[in-house]
Amino acid sequence: MESNKVVMLDTVVLQIPPNKYKITDHNRFKPPAWGLLDPRSFRQFFNNRTAEEKRKGIYRPRLTINKRGRYAPMNVEFSAPKIIFNENVSELVESNFTDEIYELWDDVRQMGVLIPREYLAEASVIAFHPSRNVLLTDGYTSSFALKELSKIDLDYRFDLDIKNYRNGGHVLQYYSNLHSLLFYDKVRDDRLPEKRAIDKDKTSYQMKLFESLPRDTYLEILKIEVRLKKRKIAQLLPTLGYSVNPSFRDIFNSNLCQKILQHYWRGMVVDRNALLMSLHSNPQRILQKIIKSDRKIKPKQAIYLTALKMLCKDVGVRELRSTLSFIGSGKTWERIHSDIKLLNTYESKLELHGFINDIERALESTEPFKLSTTNVNKSKV
Repeated sequence: MESNKVVMLDTVVLQIPPNKYKITDHNRFKPPAWGLLDPRSFRQFFNNRTAEEKRKGIYRPRLTINKRGRYAPMNVEFSAPKIIFNENVSELVESNFTDEIYELWDDVRQMGVLIPREYLAEASVIAFHPSRNVLLTDGYTSSFALKELSKIDLDYRFDLDIKNYRNGGHVLQYYSNLHSLLFYDKVRDDRLPEKRAIDKDKTSYQMKLFESLPRDTYLEILKIEVRLKKRKIAQLLPTLGYSVNPSFRDIFNSNLCQKILQHYWRGMVVDRNALLMSLHSNPQRILQKIIKSDRKIKPKQAIYLTALKMLCKDVGVRELRSTLSFIGSGKTWERIHSDIKLLNTYESKLELHGFINDIERALESTEPFKLSTTNVNKSKV
């Protein structure tokens, strides 16, 4: 039964088999989709919103036909919140699914393609992005949160991509070929030009959304987003108790999206990086905490652990490992890394930065985020 629980979901890519769609306007595609009639061709056909639709602030999905000989499935890529709200700051709830399918069907129809609504609902998902807008409180800024998150101890199979913009907005992305974890400043991103923003398909309504707030309001929204491709979906979802090949209906699910975000947030960030999220940076306080946590520790080891924590908090774990690689072996780092894990056990959840608690609360809550004057800070601390 559908409910009013939040669906933490943004981008979705559906794949529609050739016998499940019908093109009514071949010229809407680039190049014109008449080329589909050639059974020997291998090419792509694109159908995005027109310049006129963009000028009017109308959102449309992205349609791509990947023709490989006689087989030509269509990918339908869209932001689920934008289909209904024309922006993706507001968040969906499970009871929106019927409206979501109707609006998606109608959008695709106006783009010259007919896809029965039941096929859209049950279409195979080849990529999707669970996401959550996190309102930061107590004077914390997205910039500060991103700076601290850039220091985390992450599996070396992930690459780190930090994008800094001259106007102060920036994005932090940990990525691999199959999946990625992103954090970014949602307010600044919505004010950036399309070429420099993470959200490449903003509407004029969305770009003006924050301008409607009173001038004395100060708003910090950190967006957390997990991007999953088909192979990773097949690997991850069964471990969480879901289908290896989900449909759109399957992923439009509050519990599923929540579990995915918590899996990445806790498994990749919090559980192995508590020492980096700690409020304490004073050497004396760090030393006292280490001694309090282990009364049998020797002075030399306590001093070493104090210095190790300070270095991790200063430059981050990945940077520290890179620096030490010039003078130590992999075995050396394994021993140091075991001490970093030990330091994590000394941390108390009550002594972590407030933005950590903001993210935890957002990922636990089932209430959708809605932009209003009641959920913003009135002044910058």
